Amino acid sequence: MKNVFIALALCIIVSACLPPGRKLLNMTVANQGEVVFETVFDVADSSDESELWDAAGQCPFSVVREMDSLPKPEQPEEGQTLVELDDSVAISITWTGKLQAEAMLEGATVEMCSAGCSGWHLTAQTVRRAKEAAGL
Repeated sequence: MKNVFIALALCIIVSACLPPGRKLLNMTVANQGEVVFETVFDVADSSDESELWDAAGQCPFSVVREMDSLPKPEQPEEGQTLVELDDSVAISITWTGKLQAEAMLEGATVEMCSAGCSGWHLTAQTVRRAKEAAGL
């Protein structure tokens, strides 16, 4: 019994020393009620809402879906592609189906970087505006 207690105590101590884990978040960007794209990106599991928005401005882990009409660079060296979304833009970030952050914006800019990043993400300006809309 004493050995079991010691083993349990060691497990707890070792797990407390491990670096924080990561969690995969899902971001959906909809324009006038129609989904423009949906991506998956990761953050530290200790991230607060502001850090979630910051990560939404980085290259995603993967693209779940995107509108066929979104422009795509033909050559990787062409650089970034910016798309202006007009009118109502709804951005939601979920984790395991539970809402973690959301913002409603009047217009937004999204970006696809072709060099090393094949997915869509929010521009720095859109991240700033989403944080403001979320009260951060």
